[in-house]
Amino acid sequence: MNIETTLKKITPYAEDSYTNFAKSMENAYIELSFWGSRNVSSLGYEGSISLHELAEKVRDLVDSHPEFSEEERVIGVSIQDKVFNLYKISNQQVDRVGFIRSCMFAIFEILTDRTSLLDDIILEAAPFLYCTASQYVKICGSHPDFDDDDGEFRKNEHPTHRIPIWLYPKNINEIGNSNDC
Repeated sequence: MNIETTLKKITPYAEDSYTNFAKSMENAYIELSFWGSRNVSSLGYEGSISLHELAEKVRDLVDSHPEFSEEERVIGVSIQDKVFNLYKISNQQVDRVGFIRSCMFAIFEILTDRTSLLDDIILEAAPFLYCTASQYVKICGSHPDFDDDDGEFRKNEHPTHRIPIWLYPKNINEIGNSNDC
């Protein structure tokens, strides 16, 4: 099974999108090519996909609908963490290459603007830690504007849908519990 083909089959509204995505990323690892490309491979899968494409796939899931189910939220956070770790490891790999390759990587990254693209994509995946007003009401029983007068927990808006979102009111490990907000 090819990793790129597997990830392309994952669509935002498929019932098992997040589960399949997480499964394909369980044993993922990063490889730095000679030219500095950051490629993700996964044990049990053939081929590789660029870290940029992987981060784009996460963003596609986030952009598809901002109201995650509790299961999607937990899995989404684990996928997001995996992408963060792969990015961190690839940065460490870049730091360990020799001077000449470092210069070559720097030129290549400036020409392609890959680093800023990856940073933006990963930062936009943060909505897994946020919820919409209707989700907040389901979780806490009241509208977030009334619970959050000082705006402490509010994030301006979802990056794509331009709707207000709030910091998820519970620890991600408490999902499904009936604790008060």
